[in-house]
Amino acid sequence: MSQRRKNDLTDLTGIPFKAGVVVARAGISKHRSILWLLRCQVCGHECLRTRTALRKQTGCEGACANGRLRYTSTMKVFGLVLTLKQIASVANVEMQTIRTRLRSGATPEEAILRPKQRREPRIHKKYLLSDGRLLTKREMEKVSGLNRSTLERRIKNGMTLDEAMRLPGKVGRPRL
Repeated sequence: MSQRRKNDLTDLTGIPFKAGVVVARAGISKHRSILWLLRCQVCGHECLRTRTALRKQTGCEGACANGRLRYTSTMKVFGLVLTLKQIASVANVEMQTIRTRLRSGATPEEAILRPKQRREPRIHKKYLLSDGRLLTKREMEKVSGLNRSTLERRIKNGMTLDEAMRLPGKVGRPRL
């Protein structure tokens, strides 16, 4: 038996691929290749694929259309078939958040139940002036009347903070 025919006899049922999970062996194509029934994990769409197509195909051709879920797309969540819009309203999660999580590989249940991540607030670096004041770059910009990029360039070129703030800026067109 040739290597090609030997590989075709391997049972692929239950094996996940990029486009979904193989559900069952479905028959033989007109080119004598074994056809497998593939179910998309996102929208539940089922289609027939050969072994080669399973390896090459990257997305679903069903309602989720390669990850581009529309608000009318249906999917199975906790045993119920609901549209994305219904899921978002019931779960109190934005549709775009669910779409993004599904595209990153999460199951529909994980996409709904994953808690929202909070970002840490930004801490602005403060600089010490010779008179003892602590100022951020934005505050230095307001005090000196200079553009922030001008202050940054002067400091980068070796000026002290006080010198950078004390020197006047270029006189030219007024800023709008």
